[in-house]
Parts: sequence; structure tokens; C-alpha cells
Amino acid sequence: MSLNKVFTFTIFLIAVFGLIMVASASGPRAQAEFGDSLHLFYRQLLGFAIGVAGFAFFYSVKLSLLRIFLFPLLLVSIALLALVFFPQLGG
Repeated sequence: MSLNKVFTFTIFLIAVFGLIMVASASGPRAQAEFGDSLHLFYRQLLGFAIGVAGFAFFYSVKLSLLRIFLFPLLLVSIALLALVFFPQLGG
């Protein structure tokens, strides 16, 4: 098995483990706040699905094409990281 596949599998395994931890740890709080013990798990699952889709997209794009959009992607990443300093955006 190639190193790339091992790395991908390891990241996927860690993410699934995180989903399991969210499901088991947040049940009572989600039940009290939202009336559904799996509400927070579903939100994490949605984020996981978006992440997997993003991974699949960027994994299939040629590296030369990514290099063309390197600077704009860097600016978008920095802007998204800056959004965490605005708590009112979180709902």
C-alpha cells in the first residue's frame, strides 16, 4: 500500500473517530437544547461530508492547475480563518 493511501486512510479514520466522540459526548446537551440527542452529530456529519467532498475535488485536480490559483486560494483561506474572530457570524 502506498504512503498516500495510508495517509488518506489515517486521516479518514481520525475523522470518523471524532464523529463517534461527538455523538457519544454531546447527546445529553443536544437533547436538552434541541430536543434531539443527535442534533450536534448531524451538524458534524454535514461538515465531514463537505470536507470529504472538498478532499475528493482537490485530490482529483492537477497540481499545475492548483499552482495557478495558489495566491487567490491563500487569500480565501486567510479570510475564512479571520472569520473565527467574529462570534456573531456563528449564529
